[in-house]
Amino acid sequence: MRTPVLLMAGGNDGTVVRLNQAAAERLSAPHRVSVVNGAWYLFEEPGVLEQVTGAVSEWFVSSAVSQEATA
Repeated sequence: MRTPVLLMAGGNDGTVVRLNQAAAERLSAPHRVSVVNGAWYLFEEPGVLEQVTGAVSEWFVSSAVSQEATA
């Protein structure tokens, strides 16, 4: 089974961005690295949580559609 993976990081946290990119390179499953500009790892900045939920929602919808197409 190949479960789609979404890796998210705040754009202000270069270390986590690099770690997520390195992890993504090792994945054989469908994946995406999403970087939220202007955010740190807790996503506490004003308006950032909305960006995160939008990216996650889009990822779930696109992953579900992709999984249905290959089923």
